[in-house]
Amino acid sequence: MDRKGTRLWNLAAVMAREGSGGDGGEKAMVEVRKRVFLQVRILAFYMLETAGSPDTRRMANTMRLFKTAVKAARLCIDLEELRWAEKIIGRAAKYQGEISKMENSAALGEDTQVTQILCDYFMLRTTLAWKQSSLTMADYMFNKAIESNLYLADPRLTERMAESVLEIGKDLFINRSYPVAEKWLQRAFELINKVDPAFLSESGTELKMVISHKLARCCIKVATPECFTRARNLVDMMIDDWPSRISVSLLKLDLVVAESPDNADAYANVLTSMIMVAQLSVTTFKAILGRMHALLKISPQRACECLDTLISERLMLLADKQEWLEQCFVTRLWFIIQGQAYEIEESQALGKLKELLDTMARQLKKQLSAKATHAAQILLWKVSDILYSKQKYGSASSWCKMALHMVFDKSGDLNHAKIARRIIQCCILTKVYGTAAEVFNSMPSKARDAPLSRFLMYKIALRTTDDDLASNCLQSICENASTDRRLLYACALDAQDVGNRPLALKALHMIAVKTEKFPEDAAHVPSLLRCTIRLIVAEIEVVRDNSSLLEDLCQIYEKVVLHATRSRQKNRIAGCKDVVFDSAELAWFSRNGYNLGLRSIIEWPHQQSLRIWVSCSALLALCIEDVSSTERAETLYRQMLCDFLCASLSIELARLEDSVETQLQHYLKTRNYISSFRSRLPEIQGRPEPEMADLNNRFSVLLGYDFEAAVRLKAWNDLEGLVDEATEIDMDPNLDSTVMEVMAHMILSSDAQVKMIFTILRKVLDKMITTGRKRLENIARLIRSVVQLALLKDWNFAAEMLSQALELARNAEPGDKYPGEEIEWLVATTWNKSIDFTCAADMENSKRFRALALALAGMLKDKSMLRYLQNKMLEQESSHTVP
Repeated sequence: MDRKGTRLWNLAAVMAREGSGGDGGEKAMVEVRKRVFLQVRILAFYMLETAGSPDTRRMANTMRLFKTAVKAARLCIDLEELRWAEKIIGRAAKYQGEISKMENSAALGEDTQVTQILCDYFMLRTTLAWKQSSLTMADYMFNKAIESNLYLADPRLTERMAESVLEIGKDLFINRSYPVAEKWLQRAFELINKVDPAFLSESGTELKMVISHKLARCCIKVATPECFTRARNLVDMMIDDWPSRISVSLLKLDLVVAESPDNADAYANVLTSMIMVAQLSVTTFKAILGRMHALLKISPQRACECLDTLISERLMLLADKQEWLEQCFVTRLWFIIQGQAYEIEESQALGKLKELLDTMARQLKKQLSAKATHAAQILLWKVSDILYSKQKYGSASSWCKMALHMVFDKSGDLNHAKIARRIIQCCILTKVYGTAAEVFNSMPSKARDAPLSRFLMYKIALRTTDDDLASNCLQSICENASTDRRLLYACALDAQDVGNRPLALKALHMIAVKTEKFPEDAAHVPSLLRCTIRLIVAEIEVVRDNSSLLEDLCQIYEKVVLHATRSRQKNRIAGCKDVVFDSAELAWFSRNGYNLGLRSIIEWPHQQSLRIWVSCSALLALCIEDVSSTERAETLYRQMLCDFLCASLSIELARLEDSVETQLQHYLKTRNYISSFRSRLPEIQGRPEPEMADLNNRFSVLLGYDFEAAVRLKAWNDLEGLVDEATEIDMDPNLDSTVMEVMAHMILSSDAQVKMIFTILRKVLDKMITTGRKRLENIARLIRSVVQLALLKDWNFAAEMLSQALELARNAEPGDKYPGEEIEWLVATTWNKSIDFTCAADMENSKRFRALALALAGMLKDKSMLRYLQNKMLEQESSHTVP
């Protein structure tokens, strides 16, 4: 039985050692196997115990069973098999009693071995009592274990005892029983200190550090003045013994916080010492950074200083720790934001950051990665953004300049341009234009040509009155395909804000050009064009040479007509109810154009005035689609006024034009405007009598223009109809006579056929005589002109006109006599023509014209001419009498 029990024990021990490895899913199996082997050992122990009776048991066998029981009990405690541990400890207690009885016997043998086993036994009893939550029993057993001091003879035994006591103290610490934990940890500390350091094993030295560390932490938790003093002494001791252990430095930091939570200087000093002496690893690096964050809450300034020390004194010297350096650097910038150092101590924060950046630029062998550069610039941008939102533009610019340090060479052109633009923007707001220009010139060429960059330089040029630079920037912005139209709006608004209307107009003109590329509703074209018109009109008021402005104004109004027409057509086809150029917009443009047109007639050249009126007429035509019946009549009336003015201006341009082709074009347009007026006249009937009289008078004037244009265009077939039309309307008598005279003189000066000329002249004279609105003075002048031409072309027609004049003179009313000088001219001309006929031996016509001359002479008040002609006629007749 003894042999089999021994073999079984040894076999279980060997198999337990061989199966102690494994990871993952194997660990659970290993745990099961340990428990199985424990059961085997317990069985082996009982087999050994039953192998012999107590009577036959000797000292050696008792010691053997006692040692086996102690080992088995330890295994049970390690695997938390406390029930079995208690049973085996009970068996071991019997053997401990037997050994105690034989203690003074000569057979006791090796005292040291017995002492070690007894110490192990009592420490197991202490541990078991602790695990069974019986601290009183644990105290008793611990005192039993140390009462003889024989354990001091074996340093390894002392280490094991200290380790067991440490576990009790740690468990109590975890359960927050700090005073009790402090007592047990103090016992462990005293045990380990009773061993000469020279005899401590490597693990014993480590155990001493762990015990000291745990005891100091427990003293900190107890938080009494005495405990703080003990903790400080313990920490100082550990720093002397283990100066490079980061856990010791961390413990000292905890002590500083516990004693005075707001003592940032003490905390920073300890942290700086830890940075300088710690062996950097992943764990220590993370621990240091964690404590940096804790210091940030107390003093952002000291936290930044500690980070600067870590970066410059440690990480820059480690070529393989570039990633750590970048992490610390980004954290350093993040600390600035979290601690608001940019507001509290801005100059100092900027100065220290500049020093750090310069140091990094000098000492770094590798540039910062793109990722770190981007993160750092984002944080610096965030600082600048906060300051910018608080209108601290100078400070915002300074922080942006940090983001352009040479350390950030991998920032990329886009980021560089964005930051540079922020600096320029701040300089504009602080009126530091020279610095802004320097920053702009330092940008890459592609970034300088970006629309936003050019826009900022445009703002600078406006404020420094550099119109050439502003124009170049504006042109560059417009020509860039990626330009958002809103940027051009901003250019116009900025120019308006600084009072530079020419550049504002130029920007608006460029926007108007770009409106061809995007929908009216997207650009809100009406507002754009309305603003442009207002600016141009305002500029015309102050500029002496405004010819180019007038041209721009005309072009804008033509664009209004174009966009309004397109918008209406598009919405009509699509059936949309939301019209960009609604009735209100059209009303504004037409009303404003009408007022400008009235002004233009007096102040502006006829060509520009005509273009304004043409646009106004087109807008009124669009307005009619939306107005009510009452408003329609008013709109029609305005349209007719526009047509009248367009025709008047067009005929004037035709008269002044040197180019025949252009002149004929003007005449053709004149006829079109008059035709438009004529077509609307029937629709306007029913207006008040003064308005209708005014329209009829205007129409009579237009008929004269139409007749002139028809003559110049050689539209001979239209002339008679125009004369008839002129006689059918009710107009002012004076105006009627004038129109007829105009028609007569126009046909007289034309190169029409003689027959056509005389037909028209006959109609004109007949109408002037028969309408009852005649004035003999005007008719007489016209008859003279007709007779003068007829004597050269058609004698019969001349005789007819002379007869007409004679009849008019005879039937003249007292208040409207035929002018005497006109009769005298007719008499002289007719008599001379009769003489011509006599010389030509045409006696019939000679007598005819002599009779007309004598009849006309008889109408004169002074009869001397009549007598003179009669005598002349008698002389001629006597000279031709045959003897």
